[in-house]
Order: sequence, then C-alpha cells, then structure tokens
Amino acid sequence: MSLEKIITLHPDGGKGAILPQDLYEQLKEAIIMPFLSYPEIRDADIEAHASKNIEGELEGKKAWYIEIVKQDLLARDALEYVPGEEDKTLRLKILFC
Repeated sequence: MSLEKIITLHPDGGKGAILPQDLYEQLKEAIIMPFLSYPEIRDADIEAHASKNIEGELEGKKAWYIEIVKQDLLARDALEYVPGEEDKTLRLKILFC
C-alpha cells in the first residue's frame, strides 16, 4: 500500500475517511468501470458491480469501502443521481481522462 493518503469528501459536507491513495484509485476505478457497460446503475446494485472489479482482499468489508468512495465521487460531481427516478439510480456526471 502507498504511503500517500487521500481524505474523501461527503456530499452532505460531513466527515470523510482517510484512505491510502492506491486503494482509493483501485476502488474509484472499480466503481466507474461498470458505467462503461451500463449508463445507469441502481444504487442498490453498485456494490455488486464494483465488487467484481476489486482485486485482492480488503481489511474490513468491501461494502464500506465502496460506499465511502461512491460518496466521495458524488461529492466531487463525478457521479450523480438520475433526477425523477423512484429508485436511486446513479450515472456518470463527468468522464475521466
């Protein structure tokens, strides 16, 4: 693991988490990759999609890490909830280079 750390953001302005930079990047990629195949993903399904793209074991629950990074991506306006959807549905708001 990298010694560099990132402090995640929370969409409500709440407290984020401190994660190793390389772990954050792996989780961010795991969350974003499914959107290349599916333009919109229900919030309830994002964990299952992202878990398929996470290599190795994580200390603790994958769901917690995925949720923390998903919240960070929402706070950074990389993801957004689709307006008007009854069930919470996510989509990419920006494309990463």
